[in-house]
Amino acid sequence: MGRRRIYEVAKRIPVEELDKRIKRLENDTGVLKRLYFIRYLYRGMR
Repeated sequence: MGRRRIYEVAKRIPVEELDKRIKRLENDTGVLKRLYFIRYLYRGMR
């Protein structure tokens, strides 16, 4: 079994603003994947 990755996140924008940016960039999949990843980190899902 592999090691569990732990990420530390410095929250620079509120989750609500992050959700707005995700909705606005739904067609840009590269950016969208990064924003989803950041949102999961914000919410504590690793």
